[in-house]
Amino acid sequence: MVTRLGTGRLASRSCRTPAWSRHRDSGAASGSGDLFWWDATLNGGLGDWVLARSGVAFTANFYDSGGKGKKSTDTFGIRIVYSPVSPPQPNSLPNSDPQPLKGGDVKVS
Repeated sequence: MVTRLGTGRLASRSCRTPAWSRHRDSGAASGSGDLFWWDATLNGGLGDWVLARSGVAFTANFYDSGGKGKKSTDTFGIRIVYSPVSPPQPNSLPNSDPQPLKGGDVKVS
């Protein structure tokens, strides 16, 4: 499962990853999943996740530096193939080239 949150609060969950590869300390995955967006107006202003579309294609690249915690230089990047319906959906996706994690750890095994 891949979950990636970004500005505008988009999330991809329930992913199916039929293709993946790894080489030493890096890897890549591709597949499809359900793409959700956060609607702050739901539940009396408390907000909730709303399905944008099922079967949205993505590719992800990641690197495991071997370090842990604040010394880690692990990276993660993702490309989601979807055109948001704005409004009400956020007008951009959290797509990015591989970038250092601000927390957590990538494990390639």
